[in-house]
Amino acid sequence: MKQYITGLFSGACLVTSVFFFIAAKGYPEIIKTNEIQVYDKTTGKLALHLFVDDGSGGLIVSRTDEKRNSSKIVLGCESNGGSVAIYNSKNKIVGGLVPDTNDGGTLTLNNEFGENRCYLGADNKNNGLIQLFDSYGYFGWQESGKNN
Repeated sequence: MKQYITGLFSGACLVTSVFFFIAAKGYPEIIKTNEIQVYDKTTGKLALHLFVDDGSGGLIVSRTDEKRNSSKIVLGCESNGGSVAIYNSKNKIVGGLVPDTNDGGTLTLNNEFGENRCYLGADNKNNGLIQLFDSYGYFGWQESGKNN
């Protein structure tokens, strides 16, 4: 009896799979899309936005209680590489990981207004580099990882 139930279940799975494949070929706009949006059930605000446009893609994860906080995280993929940007409640970038012009990685930390205050990356000779800026945005200090 157990073998009959297993066989019946397997047959039902195969038939369902055939219907999925037929539907996918007949309606490609349902299966393939360039954008997916997910909204918060309670507030109706956009919480997750997944998109592809002209060879680039991204994912935006947003808070949905904008009265308290409108911060978000943006994951992107551009021609020069992937990136991560962290936004504060004022919609300013306060931190990010992005590729530099030499295909190396950089970490930037900004103040509450989105102005760069710290840079970690590589110099033009591929040595590690840290730079700090003052409250006005003027260069203050840097150190290279190269041993002199």
